[in-house]
Amino acid sequence: AVSLMSPPGFERRPLTIVEPGPRWDERDGSFEQEAILDLVASRGRLEIDDLKRTLGLKRTGALNSLVERGVLNRVYELDRPRLGPKVVTYVELAISKSEAEQLATAPGQKRSRQADLLDRLAESGSLSLIDARSVAGGMAALNRVVSSGAARLDDSHLSLAIAQGESRLRAADLRLTAASRQRNSALMYLARQDQPIPYPTLREDADVTRLTLEKMEREGLVRLSDVPSERDPLAGKSFETVARPVLSSEQSRCVDEIAAALPTGGSFLLHGVTGSGKTEVYLAALEAAVAAGRRGIILVPEISLTPQAVQRFSQRFPGRVAVLHSGLSQGELYDQWHGIRDGRFDVVVGARSALFAPQPDLGLVVLDEEHEWTYKEADRQPRYDSRAVASKLAALTGAVVVAGSATPRVESYYAAASGRARLLSLDQRVASAGSTRPPKSLPLPLVEVVDLREELRAGNRSVFSRGLREGIIETLARKEQVILFLNRRGSAAFLLCRNCGFVPRCSSCGLAFSFHGGEEKLICHRCNRRRSPYPACPRCRSPYLRPMGAGTQRIEDEAARLFPAARLLRWDRDVTQAKGAHERILERFLRGDADILIGTQMLAKGLDIPAVSLVGVVNADVGLNMPDFRAAERTFQLLTQVAGRAGRANAPGRVIIQTYLPDHYAVTAAAEHDYKAFFDREIEQRRKLRYPPFRRLVRLTYAHTSEEAALREADRLAAELRRETRRRGRSDVEVVGPAPAYVPRSRGRYRWELLLKGIEPSEILDQATLGQSWSVDVDPVSLT
Repeated sequence: AVSLMSPPGFERRPLTIVEPGPRWDERDGSFEQEAILDLVASRGRLEIDDLKRTLGLKRTGALNSLVERGVLNRVYELDRPRLGPKVVTYVELAISKSEAEQLATAPGQKRSRQADLLDRLAESGSLSLIDARSVAGGMAALNRVVSSGAARLDDSHLSLAIAQGESRLRAADLRLTAASRQRNSALMYLARQDQPIPYPTLREDADVTRLTLEKMEREGLVRLSDVPSERDPLAGKSFETVARPVLSSEQSRCVDEIAAALPTGGSFLLHGVTGSGKTEVYLAALEAAVAAGRRGIILVPEISLTPQAVQRFSQRFPGRVAVLHSGLSQGELYDQWHGIRDGRFDVVVGARSALFAPQPDLGLVVLDEEHEWTYKEADRQPRYDSRAVASKLAALTGAVVVAGSATPRVESYYAAASGRARLLSLDQRVASAGSTRPPKSLPLPLVEVVDLREELRAGNRSVFSRGLREGIIETLARKEQVILFLNRRGSAAFLLCRNCGFVPRCSSCGLAFSFHGGEEKLICHRCNRRRSPYPACPRCRSPYLRPMGAGTQRIEDEAARLFPAARLLRWDRDVTQAKGAHERILERFLRGDADILIGTQMLAKGLDIPAVSLVGVVNADVGLNMPDFRAAERTFQLLTQVAGRAGRANAPGRVIIQTYLPDHYAVTAAAEHDYKAFFDREIEQRRKLRYPPFRRLVRLTYAHTSEEAALREADRLAAELRRETRRRGRSDVEVVGPAPAYVPRSRGRYRWELLLKGIEPSEILDQATLGQSWSVDVDPVSLT
C-alpha cells in the first residue's frame, strides 16, 4: 500500500556486507576461512552474495564463525537507488577557436612508413619500385597504400593516384594516434559551434569518447559541465492556448455549485449525456480552484485517453500540466513525480495511480467516466477502488471530488439520489461556439436497433446487416468517418470441428483458444499461451475445423472486402502493445488518415472525434448474458458510450445496434438514451436479489495445482465462515458457495470461489484462517 504513494524508483535492495572486524589480525582457521579472508583482504569489503558466488560457497558456516569471532563484521546497507535526476554533460572550448583550429591541424608525431611514402609521392609524383619499397620499409606498407587507392603500381614504378594536397592530408592523418585523431576531431567540431554542445551529440558527430574529453579537460582544452535535464513526456509537443468558451446555462450552474464547495470540500456526481460538455465543467472548476490557490488531479480510466485529456488541459493551463501513468518510462515518472511534489504543476492528468501523486494544496479531484471498471485495481494487492480512495483523500485534504459520466454506476447514482453526494445534471448535448457566443445545442444521435434474427431469416449471414452496410456506404460517400465496435478481439471466438464438436482449449486454463488470423495463431486471452492452428481436428482428423464467432480482426477483414476503397484502422489490445500506440492511432483518425475505425471497448471511453457521423455496434450481445449481476449495466454503458461518439459536430449522428436481443431493457434504454429508465429497472433487480448498492460483496478465490486440494480448502473455509456468522449472530451475511470460478483453471491452477454478501461482510474474515493461495477482493467489479 505504501508503494502506491512512494516516488518512482524508491525500491532499494537490502545488502549484507562483510568487512574486516576488530580482531582481523587473528587469522588462523580452515582452508575455507582463509579463502574468505583473502578475498575480503583484496576487496576491502564486499557483499555476501558476491563472496559466495566468487568462492562457490554452498553453506555459510565458515563465514558465520569468522563473524562470531570478530574477525569479520557483518553490516547491512541499502543498494544505490535505481533512479535519480538525469544529468547531461555539456562540452565547450576552454581556448579560442583559432587556437583550437591551429592545434587540430598541427602535424602528428607518430612514425608511419605509409605516411613517409605518401609524402615522397606528393613531392615527386612517382617512384621506382626499388625506391618505393625502401621508403615504405617493405612491400606490406607499399601494398596498403595501393589498396587504399592513393597510388598505382605497374611493373617498375609506383605513381600517385590522388591529388598532392590529398596525399599530404592522408600522410598527416596516418601520423596521428587514435587519441590525437579524436582530440583533433573534437577541437575542429567545437571550433564551429557558438554554444556548449551536449556530449551525446559530440560523441555521435565527432566520434569522441568520454575518456578523451576528460583528458582534454585536464590539459585545459575544453570545459565539461553537468546540467540537469528533465525527462518530460510532453517534450516536443505544442498546445495552442485556447480561451475559455462561453458556457451553457447548465454548465454554468454546475461550475458555480462546485466552486462554492471549494472552501469546505464536497462530493458531486456530474451526470451528463454524451457530448454535453462535462470536460468544460472540469476545466472551469479547475480554473476556480487555481484562482483560490488550490490545485487539481484529473483521472481518466485508460492510458489511451490521457493524450486527449492532456491536450485539453494544456490548452487552458499551458506549461502547468503533469502526466502520470504506467506507459511512461521510469525516468519520466521520476521527474514528473518530483516536479509535482515541488509544486510546479496546477493539474495532474493520468490514469488510476495518478490519484496518489504528491499534489500540494489539493482542491479538486475529477474522475472522468466514473463508471469504468478500470478505476478498480482488480489484479493485485491492494485492490483499491479509486472512487473510494478519492473520497477519503478529499476528506483528508478538504478537496472537492467530481465524478462524471453519461452512464454512472448504479451505486453512484443511488448514492446521489439518496443524498450522499450532490447530483449535477447536463441534459443537453452542446457544441462550443467560442469565447464570445453561447454554445449551440445538438441533437443526440438517432439509434436504430437491427434484429439479427431477421437478418438470418432474410439469408444474410454476414457480420454486417443490410442497414449497417448501406449506412457505411452512404457515410463514406459523404467523406465522413465511421466507428465499428465489437467488444471481442481476434478473428474468431473459437475453433469448432463441425464433424465431432472438438474445440481447441488452452492446456493451462481450460478456456477455448481464440483464433487470430493476422498472426495465424491460437491465443488464450487469459494467460496469453499461443500455438499454431491445427491442420486438422486432432480428435477425428476431420478437415472441418472452422472459426466460429467474430472478433475485431474478422470485422477488419470483412470491411476490407466489402469497402475496398475505405482506409481502415484497428484499435484493440493486439495493436497497442508499443509505447505511444494509443496516441498514434487516435492522432491518425483525428487527422482523417482513416475512414473506418474498428475496435473494442477502448472506443467507448470518452473520445471526442468530430468527423464521426456513424457508429455501428456489430454485436451488442457480447457480455450481455455473462454470469455477473453487472452484465446488463455493462452492456447499457458500452452501448450508450459508443453511441455517443457519433454526431458530436455539425454532421447529424446515426447509430446502428445489431443484436439478437432487441427487447432487452439494456438495449432499449441505450437506444432511447434513457439512463433513468435503465436505472429504475436495474435498481429493482438489485433490491430483489440483494446485490450492491443494498449489500456489499467479498469475493474469495482459492487456486491450487490439484483440483481436489482446491475443493477441499474451499469447503473448509466455507464451513469456517458459516460457523463464524452463526457465532456472531450475523444473519445479514450470506456465504455463497464454494463453486468453480468462471474461469475454473488459470495458468495450470484450479480455482474455486466463495462469495460473501451482506451489510459489512468483510468483518467476519477477521478471525478466518486464510493462506497465501487465497485472494480477497472486497467490492469486486466483476464476478467473472
